[in-house]
Amino acid sequence: MKIAVDFDGTIVEHRYPDIGKEMPFAFDTLRALQDQRHQLILWTFRSGKELEEAVEYCRKNGIVFYAVNKSYPEEQFDEATSSRKIQADLFIDDRNIGGFPGWGRIYQMINPHENPGLEEELKGITKKRTLFQRLFRAILILLAVTVSYSCSNNNGISSKRTQPAPEIFKLIKVSLPGPNETIRSGDSINLLLSKPDTVIVDSIQVFLNGKRQETLINTLCGSLPTGGINPGKLGLRMRVFMASGDSETHTGQVTVLSDIVPVDYGYRVVSTYPHDVKAYTQGLQYSDGFLYEGTGNYNQSSLRKVDLESGKVLKIRNLPGNLFGEGITVFQNKIYQLT
Repeated sequence: MKIAVDFDGTIVEHRYPDIGKEMPFAFDTLRALQDQRHQLILWTFRSGKELEEAVEYCRKNGIVFYAVNKSYPEEQFDEATSSRKIQADLFIDDRNIGGFPGWGRIYQMINPHENPGLEEELKGITKKRTLFQRLFRAILILLAVTVSYSCSNNNGISSKRTQPAPEIFKLIKVSLPGPNETIRSGDSINLLLSKPDTVIVDSIQVFLNGKRQETLINTLCGSLPTGGINPGKLGLRMRVFMASGDSETHTGQVTVLSDIVPVDYGYRVVSTYPHDVKAYTQGLQYSDGFLYEGTGNYNQSSLRKVDLESGKVLKIRNLPGNLFGEGITVFQNKIYQLT
């Protein structure tokens, strides 16, 4: 499950902006929940330096949060499109109605199976995993054990042969554009998911090049418009959140082509002028009625002043043979030539 936890008055006593003493059994309980693979989110009023101090204090006590004041690590808050309230299955806060029950009681509430007397009292607070999900996880564990065992011989001596890593199975199947498919800018990317009947999808967040574009709620299909997106190869990522508290990430790539149709320009010849066909033109500029030309090639590079109408070279300065003449420009009565 995703569990959002307050800091001041919950993990530690109220001493804001200082850090108070640890609440009894706070870190013991949080470490136990962390070991049970729950995703812990720090959900606090603190910000800036005070927030950094709180995160570091928890880290020193063995707690590394899945996210801090966010529903997930990559979330970027946009007031126009999203709410400041984070997405979590449970919230632990000293401002609960009825007050803070204490960390021992909280642990029992999250793990009622360890205290059978709480089963009926807390029914509905936590959702049991479906039979399919538990069976699926058991299969994954069995696969991991099998692969681990196959890496050793019968005598328990490690084999030098490298075994391929087992494929990570996912509950959700996502249909994305193929690697060779292209989409014209302005068209939509069609998204389609399939899942077992036992899995309930809560929401889907869609990212392009790391920026969230869309959030789909209670649906397994949608379309992502590409208008305003720069053309090119874009990284596509979908974060699927399930009602069980689990989540999956699916990635792909889509190529978006520009919707601008190139203009086909024509041309017509207005005039022709004679020119030295041996001149390997690299730089050319018309200024004050004359053509200035820089030529290239080793042992043949030069800078020339040419009469446009006749093609006659009026002045020429040859460059040293080890220089290759490049472009030229006329600036403030001087000619500059690159080599």
